[in-house]
Amino acid sequence: MSFDLLLDSNLAKLQTDGERNVSHDFTISFSPPIYLDSGNYKAALDELITMSYSWYNIDASFDNNKIRWRKKTKAWKTLTFPNGMYDYKDINLFLQKHTGKVDPKDEKSCYIFNLHFYMTVYRVVILVHDYELDLTQGSLSELLGYGKTVLSGDSVEEKFQISQEVLIGCLSTAI
Repeated sequence: MSFDLLLDSNLAKLQTDGERNVSHDFTISFSPPIYLDSGNYKAALDELITMSYSWYNIDASFDNNKIRWRKKTKAWKTLTFPNGMYDYKDINLFLQKHTGKVDPKDEKSCYIFNLHFYMTVYRVVILVHDYELDLTQGSLSELLGYGKTVLSGDSVEEKFQISQEVLIGCLSTAI
């Protein structure tokens, strides 16, 4: 006899005490319980298991799901990320989808914000076009490697030192 065990933390969150469960808790109570009689059992894993994205990295409970932005001198707008697992590409796509382009009527116009992650130097570069991005509230800035700051131009994460030559190379590649 064989059966599949689905290792999905969402099942744990759906249980009666799901409010207290966290997405990286894979403890699941099966109803009815799985009965195993005496004997030797083997678990076969015939597919690659990746644990790096097994729990949310952006969540309201972490206070890292909101970011403010505006056209210079205009009122601030708040963008709220749904709770979930995001990589830098996902953050960039969500930001671009909800903030748009500098000139929405021009199909070739640049996006207001462009977030790039450079694997060679492990840096996040954010390009900002005539707008401001407020990273002072919440802790989303920590995910991006920035301190509490308002970006009003092209910027490289400030938590690590980066040489001017690398910065110029990153920006010229992004443009």
